[in-house]
Amino acid sequence: LPNAVGEVMAPVLDAAYEDVGRTFVHALLASWDDPANREAVVAAARSGLGSSEQGLLARDFVLNGQIAAVLERHCPDAPPVTSALLVMEMVGLLTSRYLLDVEPLASMPVDSVAALLGPTVQRYLALEASSGSAGA
Repeated sequence: LPNAVGEVMAPVLDAAYEDVGRTFVHALLASWDDPANREAVVAAARSGLGSSEQGLLARDFVLNGQIAAVLERHCPDAPPVTSALLVMEMVGLLTSRYLLDVEPLASMPVDSVAALLGPTVQRYLALEASSGSAGA
């Protein structure tokens, strides 16, 4: 993103644990919706989804950047599946809202989307290591 990742993620890292899910969704959407970022976000998403090499780069950037920072701060003992679920949720949101223009999601205010998806993200953060083991 043109905006520094640290700048976008600061509210998430500063949030109280019980607000991390909603704050995470809100911070990413607010950044993605910013006219200064939107074109770059859409281009990166199309590139990442269209090329396995670009997809790997995007995945590694997200897993080792934004998501790793959130988990390190709020859930250091989270099972590996937590990262995978957060990526799944964000890629699904990005694809639905920006690439496919799925309504009403595509035009919903950021606060409304964060209120709807935040609890789901929060449940992912609350997963116990035993529930996130491979093969579970």
